[in-house]
Amino acid sequence: MSGPHARQLQELAPETFAGIWLDGRRQFVAYTSEPYQHAAEARAVLGLSRNVTIVEHVRSLRELERIQHEVTNLDSALDHVGSFLSAISVDVIGNFVEVMLDPVTDAARQILHDRFGDAIQIVEGRVEFV
Repeated sequence: MSGPHARQLQELAPETFAGIWLDGRRQFVAYTSEPYQHAAEARAVLGLSRNVTIVEHVRSLRELERIQHEVTNLDSALDHVGSFLSAISVDVIGNFVEVMLDPVTDAARQILHDRFGDAIQIVEGRVEFV
């Protein structure tokens, strides 16, 4: 989820804020450290006294956005090994960057996993615009 609440929460804790999302009627906010110390500020920003679940993630949103940018900059290297970077997105719930390649080659998988490890998930596919 993006928007003003996500931006506000990230501004309050830029190094530890990991994301915000809805699951049914419950609002989730994730941090990389001391999540329960951030609970009061999250509730204040969201204007909610309950139905907010605070969780701990490994990577901050800032780190995931940095990884997303770095993968985007590897598009020519991926092209060189036969994979086209079709789409890329940050998954704040799973706490990783999803990279869609067409096709997924072993060399492309190696390049990405050597550099980013489990911070990325690679899927095969093509985004087509109609």
